[in-house]
Amino acid sequence: MKMLRIGYCNSSRHFLYVLLTTIMTYKMTSKCSETFLLNYFILSTLTEKLINFKEKLNFIFVYCAPWQISWGSAFHAIAQPFCIPHSAILVVQCLISALLNSPLMPLLGSAAFISSYPRPIKFWEKNYNTKRIDNTNVQLQAQINEFHCGLDDNNLNAIFYEHLTRVLQTSLCGEIQLGRLGKVNTGDFFILTSDSLNCMIHLIEIGNGFITFQLRGLEFKGTYCQQREVEAITEDIDKNRGLCCCEAGRFPHMLSLNAAFTQRWLAWEVICLKFVVDGYSIKENKFNETVVGYDLRKRLISLMIKLFFMLLPSTTNFKQITSQASHRCVNAAL
Repeated sequence: MKMLRIGYCNSSRHFLYVLLTTIMTYKMTSKCSETFLLNYFILSTLTEKLINFKEKLNFIFVYCAPWQISWGSAFHAIAQPFCIPHSAILVVQCLISALLNSPLMPLLGSAAFISSYPRPIKFWEKNYNTKRIDNTNVQLQAQINEFHCGLDDNNLNAIFYEHLTRVLQTSLCGEIQLGRLGKVNTGDFFILTSDSLNCMIHLIEIGNGFITFQLRGLEFKGTYCQQREVEAITEDIDKNRGLCCCEAGRFPHMLSLNAAFTQRWLAWEVICLKFVVDGYSIKENKFNETVVGYDLRKRLISLMIKLFFMLLPSTTNFKQITSQASHRCVNAAL
């Protein structure tokens, strides 16, 4: 079962596990060698822990590199030299967190890392079930009492989250099977960027014709996070012709030395430049016209409801209707 699961969820490393298991089972004459399936189970688990340990160290090296200070803060630059004497402890901490499947978190955004609690591949454990708010699921009393139905940020985010999730449910698995996102493994993160919207996708499980993912980190145009992400990911590296401190140029269809060095020391990699996702378009509307029209409609509805209740007791059939009511609570309320 573990072999079949890795074949679907982590197919790029499946061949490495089979190769190591074959060498240990048929080439090594040690008495520690067991059957092929048992060796596969042990080696796949140990190799996965070693790869996780290597990825954690790579992230720390990239995060703490001196030339990455421009992306950090002043506290990052001050705390970085003080963490150098504790590098050995940091390596041990990475090894322990790799064995326990616990992520490393930067302490206050600095170069010091602490281990979080162990968690499964599903990084965000809480399910944020968003619900759209409109006139159909809000009480009339709440709408009258100065309730701005549908104008809060949570409701607007729910609309985008719901629509993007539905679209990705029908298209993301096919895009992965066609290879448009490259080699995909369980636990990978993808950031979809555009001029108006950014979002983050976390792949939880990959199976035979289906995937399980989470959609988080929705950022709209105008926010600082969206601007920095777009600038970093869409940076034009083809124009970089630097060689250390001089402009030596580059070979055709190849990156320059400075550009290759910069791309190597990044925590992300550009996989696909054109990934089409059907989504809502954001347009600029005049605030005065929108608010005035909504307020007038809301005031008109509230006045009509108040007028209805004011004219109701003056009708001739009102007393007859109330006298026929049998329940005392209804009579008291009327």
